[in-house]
Amino acid sequence: MSIRNLDKIFRPQRVAVVGASDSPKSVGYTVLRNLVSSGFPGVIYPVNPKHEAVQGIQAYPDVGSLPRVPDLAVVCTPAPVVPGIVRQCGEAGRMVANPDLDVVEYAVFVADPWQDKGLGSLLTARCLEIARDWGIEKVRAETTLDNTRMIRIFGRYGFRMKDDVEEGVVLAEKELR
Repeated sequence: MSIRNLDKIFRPQRVAVVGASDSPKSVGYTVLRNLVSSGFPGVIYPVNPKHEAVQGIQAYPDVGSLPRVPDLAVVCTPAPVVPGIVRQCGEAGRMVANPDLDVVEYAVFVADPWQDKGLGSLLTARCLEIARDWGIEKVRAETTLDNTRMIRIFGRYGFRMKDDVEEGVVLAEKELR
């Protein structure tokens, strides 16, 4: 994966904020507020199953209810529900897939408070299980060269890895057949 393939992350046109909130102490509140107050030029989809609107913006109960495919989903939920959200994204056709549909790329970002708790390993295992359930043949992932914890997790789960020093990333790939 090269930098040009990261446009959906760095220059998204539509962003879903899963776990968007009206509670000022929550991550979902801060992410949504920052997107709105920064003048984000695209469409913002708050996702919250308990509210019709969040911070004055129409909300959607789940990823499958969004009117358009988001370029980026920012997940601001408790860690235990992340695998279910990954499943929702796949079932709703929101995973990024290449044209031959046998490869799905995914990224799960886990905030620092969860480091060293085994969550990255658990989420990777669950995402691989979901991919197998869908009949996906190959999973590709990417992390920064300095993220040694994630690199070790990829190794434990049998990903083949290649450093891309020019891009500053490790490319990881796992066959699921």
